[in-house]
Amino acid sequence: MDGDTTVYVLGTPSIAPKHQAWNTVIFDKRLQGASQVILPFNGLKVHLTGAPGAVVSYLRLKSLKPFEDSLEGAAKARFIAARTKVGQPADHYKIRHPLAAGLTLINDDRDRTGLTTADPTKLISYLAKRNHVRVVQRSYDLGPLLAQIVRTPQAAGQACLEDAERDVEAGPGGV
Repeated sequence: MDGDTTVYVLGTPSIAPKHQAWNTVIFDKRLQGASQVILPFNGLKVHLTGAPGAVVSYLRLKSLKPFEDSLEGAAKARFIAARTKVGQPADHYKIRHPLAAGLTLINDDRDRTGLTTADPTKLISYLAKRNHVRVVQRSYDLGPLLAQIVRTPQAAGQACLEDAERDVEAGPGGV
């Protein structure tokens, strides 16, 4: 960096209401004279070389039976209550791993409550492109991410699932 360079670090919400109206005046001002906008991760891609591994990992996560059939007692009751609250049938969760079930549950809850992690980033990208500013954004290869879910110990996956169930129970903005 040289003496005549100014770097602005602007925070964006990691989650926001879908189609939120934003006041873009300050951001438009920061874009004047900008050479690039660096955005946080917000995308998954399957690289051709990793496609076979992604398919194998995906198939290892899928199940012929609903996830709740692998649970008993209070754990089963909590999961059924959470998936019912997000409005999904048991067959929607034909998943083997508790981490995958928890991630799916959180995604379904965000859809139900109208929250998104993508809209703020999409807006910033649009504004930058509109102002002819280069956008730099990372995406991650889906194959290794799915493989990590498969390799996550069941106990750790169960802990994440329980966090997801508590988040659904607490509702939007709850902790």
